[in-house]
This record gives sequence, C-alpha cells and structure tokens, in this order.
Amino acid sequence: RYGWRAAFLVTGSLGFLFVPPWLWIHKRIRQTYGVPDPAPCLVEESAGADPEGLSLHQVLARRKYWFFLLARACPDTVTFFYLFWLPGYFQDVRHYDMATVGKLLWIPYFCADVGALAGAWFSSALISRGLGLDRSRRTALLLSGLCAIAGTSAFLAPNHLLALALASLALFGHFAW
Repeated sequence: RYGWRAAFLVTGSLGFLFVPPWLWIHKRIRQTYGVPDPAPCLVEESAGADPEGLSLHQVLARRKYWFFLLARACPDTVTFFYLFWLPGYFQDVRHYDMATVGKLLWIPYFCADVGALAGAWFSSALISRGLGLDRSRRTALLLSGLCAIAGTSAFLAPNHLLALALASLALFGHFAW
C-alpha cells in the first residue's frame, strides 16, 4: 500500500525502540561493575599490551588473529552461500515467482534464527544435566552437523516444499552449530 521504501523506513525505525532499554541496561552495568562491559574476554592476555597501539603487521603476526579469521571464514561462507543462493535457486530451479518467494522464503531464515537459539540452549541443557562441557558441546555439534548436511539433498527433492524443508533444516543446523 505504501511502497517498499515505507516498509524499510518503518522496520528500520523500529530499531530505535531498543535504544532506551539498551541505555538503561548499559547504565546499570556501569554502576554495578564500574566498566561498560565486565566480560572476562576483555582482559588482555599479554600484560600491559594496548590493543589500540598495535600495527597491522603486529596483528597479522598473531596466531590468535588467524585462528579467529579461520573460525569466522568457514561458517560465514556457508551463511552467505545460503543467503544469496536460496532465492535464486527457488526462482530459477523451483520456478517460484516473486510473490511465492515473499510468502515462503522467510521460513529457512526463521529456522536459522531458531537454530541459533536451540543450539545454545541444547548444549547448556546437557551441561546442566551433568553430561560435561566437552561431551555436551560435541553432542550439540554432531546433531547440528547432521541437520546441516540435509542441505546437500535439497536439489534432489521431488517437490518444492520438501526442498524448502530440507533447506530450512540445513540452515537450522548450520546456525545451531
């Protein structure tokens, strides 16, 4: 009714509703801990090193940087593959028109969101039941990986709804990982 620009403007503006609660929480954390973020990962492991004062060469020389880059590069390629491939696949191969894309292709991305939450919850639930940290995480990773493998068979599915379900399961598993 109001056009696509209005849809972007309205949904983007809704983000401003999160600013007051964020400011309130941020203020409470600062009052309680005396710092904006009390997370232990902020403590620099090398004594007195200032991360702001590192040159690019010094950053690239650290193993920690390369492990982080590798840890992000592997899953991010899958994420962006699904992000850009899925709509084109369902339009070109499964012959979805734009209306059908709009009606159905939110489902795999919603499943990805649910998977991200479910993976963390499942691992934590196993830990709280006494399974142990390593075994809980490995169990969650194994089940997530098995779900993610489903995406490889989406193109073999005999109908478009099964292909959509398999892609949704794959994204659920990928984000649960």
